[in-house]
Amino acid sequence: MLKTLKLKQKLILLAASLILIGALCFAGISYLESTQALKKQVDQNITTKFEYLYEKVNNFLQAREGVLLAEAAFAQNNLGDQKVLQRLVGQYDYLKEEYKIVDIYVGYPDGTQQSGSRRRIMDTDWKANERSWYVLAERNPDQINYTEVYADVHTGSPVVTLAKFIQKGEEKAVIAIDISLLQLGQLLDGEKLGEMGYPFILYKDGRFLVHPQYSFHFTIDRADTIFNVNQGEVKELGMNLLGNEMEMFGAAYQGREKIYLAKRIGQTDFYLVAGMDQQEFRKQMNLILVYNLFLAAIAILSFGLIVYVTLFFRRDVQK
Repeated sequence: MLKTLKLKQKLILLAASLILIGALCFAGISYLESTQALKKQVDQNITTKFEYLYEKVNNFLQAREGVLLAEAAFAQNNLGDQKVLQRLVGQYDYLKEEYKIVDIYVGYPDGTQQSGSRRRIMDTDWKANERSWYVLAERNPDQINYTEVYADVHTGSPVVTLAKFIQKGEEKAVIAIDISLLQLGQLLDGEKLGEMGYPFILYKDGRFLVHPQYSFHFTIDRADTIFNVNQGEVKELGMNLLGNEMEMFGAAYQGREKIYLAKRIGQTDFYLVAGMDQQEFRKQMNLILVYNLFLAAIAILSFGLIVYVTLFFRRDVQK
């Protein structure tokens, strides 16, 4: 049939073929570039949101570190003086109201303790210099030390202690403040990543410190961890999140594909994690795909129409 076609018809078909090929290539390239641009935008959005959340939590902790350093400077200058206890008691209500601090206290080498809240330890065998916060600060005198998470002796709620070693001549002590982990949870309340994503905080051993679904448990064997939830579905993800910082990882959780980011918070053993559902990303990708398939379909139909008009329509008219 091609041999019987006139030169003009051949040129029309050639042009139509080139236009079709160009349109299909354009649709394909447009889809690839659009999805890459969309992925880059999504990555930027989750990174920007994550950095905002990280600064929010980190600033919260740094403010309390600043309080500890300020009180440590005063206590150090007045070690061996009743001014230390007066200062602790005088500052307690203000610090509790302004910074939501559970308690502030100073422990001494003889095992005694002075507390801003004036709480009394009923256990006669209790000694301040044997507590983890005291031992840790004495071992690392030049830094602020974070203890393991433990149950507050008075409230039973999970707390972490910030402690700093102080010394004036022969006088030594450790000053410390307690922070409730419930406060960290309040910082993240209502924070979302997209419509269905959310942030949470992991402990160094994989336990959930702050999470909308899981509660912290003091005994790790009985705790929900990122290694054992959903029959270990995200165990590998947990290892990646606690082993890397600011790298994006994809993982399926409860049947949904998600993107995750994690970073250790300051000097703590806490890791802020952000998870964003990829369903929103896929919806937008599907819209792009439909748009480009529509363009390709128009190009194919147009080519078919040109072929029909060129090869058959005129022949039918001539008959």
